[in-house]
Formats: sequence, C-alpha cells, structure tokens
Amino acid sequence: MSNIEFLTVINDQGFIPQIKDLFSQFQQQKHIPVDTTFVGWESIWRELVNVGIYRRGPDIVEVGTTWLESLVAMNALRPFSPNEIDQLGGKSAFIPATWTPTSISGDEQVWGIPIRCDVRIIWYWKDMFDQAKVDPATAFADIQSTQESLEKLKSVIDTPWAVTTVQGDPNIIQSLATWIWALQSDFVSPDCKKVLLLEPTSLEALRAYFGLHKFMPKDSPELLSGDLANLFVNRKVAAILAGPWILTNDQGIPKEELARIGIAHTPGPPFVGGTVLSICQHSRRSNEALNFIKFMMQPEIQVAFGPPVGLLPTRNEAWKLPSLANDPFYKLIYEAFLNGRGLPAVALWGMVEEKLKMGIYLIWEDLLTNPDADVDQAIHKYLEPIVNRLNISLQ
Repeated sequence: MSNIEFLTVINDQGFIPQIKDLFSQFQQQKHIPVDTTFVGWESIWRELVNVGIYRRGPDIVEVGTTWLESLVAMNALRPFSPNEIDQLGGKSAFIPATWTPTSISGDEQVWGIPIRCDVRIIWYWKDMFDQAKVDPATAFADIQSTQESLEKLKSVIDTPWAVTTVQGDPNIIQSLATWIWALQSDFVSPDCKKVLLLEPTSLEALRAYFGLHKFMPKDSPELLSGDLANLFVNRKVAAILAGPWILTNDQGIPKEELARIGIAHTPGPPFVGGTVLSICQHSRRSNEALNFIKFMMQPEIQVAFGPPVGLLPTRNEAWKLPSLANDPFYKLIYEAFLNGRGLPAVALWGMVEEKLKMGIYLIWEDLLTNPDADVDQAIHKYLEPIVNRLNISLQ
C-alpha cells in the first residue's frame, strides 16, 4: 500500500520524534504509512504555494487560517462534503471561532478542518500589578481602563507594555484586531469592497492602540513575538499581548515562575487563529487522507499535537481532558477562545492584510523612534495612502 504524504509545521525539531510516534499509532490502526515533511513557520507558506503551483507533493497540508483563501483561489485544495464533516464530528464539536475561517465569505463550502488554534491574551506579572494597585480583573476591561492601568503601572516600571511591531510577524495585525473589535468595527466591509480603518470608529480604536507607544520599550522599536516573550520573562515589561505559546515553547515562562504570572482578557474580542488540515486537489488518496484527519481529531491526539508549535486543541472534547480542564491557565485560555473571533474570511483578505501590515509597521517605527510624534498624524501619513489604494483595488 502506498503512503500518504503530510506537510506540517513545527517550531522545535526536538518534538519530531514525539509527533512521529503519534503518526505511528495511525499506521498501526489503519495500516496506512504516513510520510511527513516538517517545516518551520518561516518556510511553510512557500511550500504551500509550491503545492498550489505544481499540483504535486503532499496529500494533506496544514494551513494557517489566514492563508486558506489564497490556496482556494489557486484551486489547490479539495472541498469537504457535508457528509465528511459529519464524520469528523460536525461544526458543533469545535470551538466556534476556529470554524469560521474554514469557509470563504459568501461560500458555505468547507476547505479545511481545524486542528490547532491559538488566541491572544494578556500575560502580566502579579507583583507589579499589586505594587501599582491595579486590579487585573478590570485592568483591561475596555480601551479606557487599559490606558488608565498602564498609566498606573508606569509608577512601577518605565515600560509596562509591549506588542508585536514587525511587519513580517502576523501578530502585528492580530494584536491590533482586539482594539478594532472592541469598538464594534472591523478591518473590511463584509463584502470586502471597502477597508474600514479610516472610518470614525476605527480611527478612534487606532488612536487608542498606537497611543500605547508611550508605555513600550524605545530601545527595541522592532519587536517580534519571540522578543515579547524575552522581554516578559526577563521582567522588562509588566504585561504583553501574546498567545498560549508562552506556556509551551523554549522562550516560555520557566515553570518555577508560573505562580507569579497572571492572565487577563483583552479589551475586545481576542483574535483566534491557528491551522486547519486540508486535502490537496491533486491527491489520489482522498479516502486515506480523510481517515488520517479523523485520527487527528481524537481529543488525546489533539492535546499531544498542539504544544510543539505552542498551539492548542480545536475540539471541545479535548478541553475536558484533565491535563487542560484542571489547569488554571488553560481554563482562562479556553474562556478567551469562546469569546474570540478570527480575521475576516473574505476573498482578497490576504492582499489586504499584507498591505495593512506595512502601514502598521511604519506607524510603530515612527512612534517608537520619535516619542514626540503625533499619533493621529502618523496614522494618516502611513495608513491613509494604503487604505485609499486598497479601496480602489477592491472595487
């Protein structure tokens, strides 16, 4: 029997034996060998594009939720039938926010099955909050209280806050999302015909978000997600906006420090992202691929598969297992998942996102290297031309 091929993402190569052991269980149960290609986040998109262009390679691919629209446009993926979705547990078996990006707006067709997910939450040092007399239960309840809490924290630490600021890091737009959604706005209109960031409500959210530059480190204007973890672990900031990888990856919080760390929910609905498993259009082994995806949906398998990339299970049943259900951090993280949402699942979102990331980066660069710069001027200088060009392209 020929093998099925699986292209998947991994951060730490040291986890590869653990993942291969999972796939060996599938081979023992179904007598279907799995050839796996492991690539890092920095390479996975290029590999996926090659699959779409050349129509060969893996039968199953792990796809970031924000990339799905582009691969569907390339006709690289095979859709799932309603019967197949039922075999996989149906939509109700999954955290709701993980299911939304599996279809493109205006099309009910499902192109991927959620496998690993993450959510943005605020991590903070309890002692710093105590010293500044900031109540974490209300510190980030809305945009105004976030500003007030960081003002108080400046009495304890000069740079109480940090978010991702680098253009190439997807968190640069994912972090902004909760401020936009907090004021019931969005990045684009439902039909993706107009970018909404220059509308009055969105501008208010942008001013509040970028106005937090005065609480951020000035000696490190370009902050990747990994830099945030380092700043936080080394107590250079009081709070960061980051994902669950803070608990799992090699840059995460040392176990002995966990008692001093707290989790707070974001001012608006948090961004929920992650990955889906999709079957490639060129695959001649769709039935075997579907069997493999069924195997990956088992709660125990999901719990084991997530940590190597700092992500978590998508199925509600997995969150009832003791390793997650009895952990105080994961209880709060699960609550965040239930309150979260994904970025717009609309046609052309990939193009829009890439352009907006450039504008967001330029605003951060200006504000963090010129502390006296005017926030409103920076927003209009760098974002307005991009939004105007996008709106012409989207008509």
